Amino acid sequence: MDLSKEKLLDIVDKHPKTIRLFKEYENKTGNCILCNDLFLTLEDMSRVNNLNLDEVLVDLKGHINRR
Repeated sequence: MDLSKEKLLDIVDKHPKTIRLFKEYENKTGNCILCNDLFLTLEDMSRVNNLNLDEVLVDLKGHINRR
């Protein structure tokens, strides 16, 4: 599964606990990611918000695998 090609909407739908991570990124960027970028792929969201995609993927996988 290549999460970088998935839309944020699909990610938070499948993994609701990732919402907390995106809220953390909203605080970092000053952009309401779940408002403005919900229909972007993770890759595009990272680019638009000047976030390192590899770091985002590590964080995201950590949140998904957290129980």
